[in-house]
Amino acid sequence: MNGRYASTAVLIVGFLFAIGLAGCIRTNSLRMEASVRPAKSPSEPIEILEGSTLTRPYAVIGMVKARASRHRSSEDVLEVLRSRAREMGGDALVDLQWGESGGRVAIPTSGAIILTRRELYTAKVIVWKDTAH
Repeated sequence: MNGRYASTAVLIVGFLFAIGLAGCIRTNSLRMEASVRPAKSPSEPIEILEGSTLTRPYAVIGMVKARASRHRSSEDVLEVLRSRAREMGGDALVDLQWGESGGRVAIPTSGAIILTRRELYTAKVIVWKDTAH
C-alpha cells in the first residue's frame, strides 16, 4: 500500500470512529444504597418529575448521568436515563438538569475538523416510600 492510499485509509477509519463517538450516549450511575433493588421491567414507566413539587414521600437511591452529542435527540437521552433508573429499581427521575458538558468530539472531514459539543444530563433516581401509585 503506498503512502497516499495509507493516509486515505487512516482518514476514513478516523472519520468513522469519530462519527461513532459523536452519535453515542455515554452513561454513568451511582447507587446511594447498600442493598441492590431488583430491576424494573423495560415496560415499567419512569416519570421525570420536579423534586421540589413532590408531596408524596420518596427516597433517593442513586444518580444517573448521560453525555451525548447535540445530534442526539433529548428523548433518546431521556430514554437511556429511564433505562438506567429501571436497572437500579427506581420509580422515577427527579431534578433533571442538562447543559453543555464542555467536552468536544473531533470529526475529521475532507481537509477540516468539525468540533461538536456534547450535552450532559443528570438526575436523581427515586423510589416511593409508600406503595400507592
